[in-house]
Amino acid sequence: MAFHPSSDEDLDRNLQRLIITIEDMPVLDMGELGERTGLGEEASSIYRHYVAEKGLLAKSTINFFKLGLHDTYTILKISPIFNKAIPAFMEASIQNNFIISALRPMGQNVLITRELVPLGEHEKLKYALDELSILGIIEGYEIFKADQVVNRWSLNPSAFDYVKGKWRTSPLQASVERKFKVADLNPVKFDAADLKIVQMLKKSAATKPEAIAASLNLSVDEAELHLKSHVLGGVDPKKSVLLGSSIDFFEPGLFAPETSIIAGFFSPEEEVREDFLNKLVKNPYLTFFASCDKYFFTLFSLPTDQLYVVADSLNSLEENYLMADFRFYFAPWFNNNKYGDPHNQADISRSFVKGKWEFNLGDFFDNVKQIAKSSI
Repeated sequence: MAFHPSSDEDLDRNLQRLIITIEDMPVLDMGELGERTGLGEEASSIYRHYVAEKGLLAKSTINFFKLGLHDTYTILKISPIFNKAIPAFMEASIQNNFIISALRPMGQNVLITRELVPLGEHEKLKYALDELSILGIIEGYEIFKADQVVNRWSLNPSAFDYVKGKWRTSPLQASVERKFKVADLNPVKFDAADLKIVQMLKKSAATKPEAIAASLNLSVDEAELHLKSHVLGGVDPKKSVLLGSSIDFFEPGLFAPETSIIAGFFSPEEEVREDFLNKLVKNPYLTFFASCDKYFFTLFSLPTDQLYVVADSLNSLEENYLMADFRFYFAPWFNNNKYGDPHNQADISRSFVKGKWEFNLGDFFDNVKQIAKSSI
């Protein structure tokens, strides 16, 4: 049955209420969503009609520290002679190394990568990057380690038109209020089944216990036990591996070439840090934020035709605040650019072996050396 909203004003208000509520729900249950928003069964209809059918999806946000992993970001300067080998290099990296996603900025020999490094093992990452430098594949690198959980936000209705399923024009005039999540970083005990559940919810927060049970060959009761007692922390919310959810593209290729990303690394001086952050988070295109010591790492999802407009707005921040460092990179989303999507990330469960994290750097280096030889 088709869904018919009572008025445009009611629909906008209900969509906003739906999105705000989803961001506070680690697992998306339509009954609970209807109850918490006061929309009842209408909540499910709105989600289906204006989110799922528009190529969008609610995805659970993960506190990777709880899994014993440290969210980390690198800027890799790729040697020009290996520029054509970047796709093969990324394939080797994602299969055998720490990297779970990467962004390839336009017109530069640079890769911006996201790693999940076992707590206390950043020396392994540094060793791997030093070896790539010795091989001549990269000319330099920078490492940024998160000091709190990542914050992810849904595509904001002032920037993305959920009714039409496309970007709005000139939304920078809108002022957006966002909540920051801060969480306990102490690791919790988990097993392979818990990790696979996290992986499933990372792809869709609306994954039902029945689907989890079928995928893991468990009973529904066993699946719910793993989900509620382990993944969600049971009676102690501080132990939850999940932070909430955010509405994002189901498959960014569906919105190419209209969609691009700006990745920003900003280091405001201490005396303006809080004011700068308060200004930054009001940008309606902001979808991803990580605090890394003195740096803020950010991702802005936006329409390609607004790249320079948004760049100018970011440049105005540099003019108005004292900055120790300020840089950002453009990256278009294309159908054939699977590494241009930092949202659909690699499966990390294959690196969890016999109750601990393992990364096979030997295979990684063997693959990279073969790539290096074939690229010269």
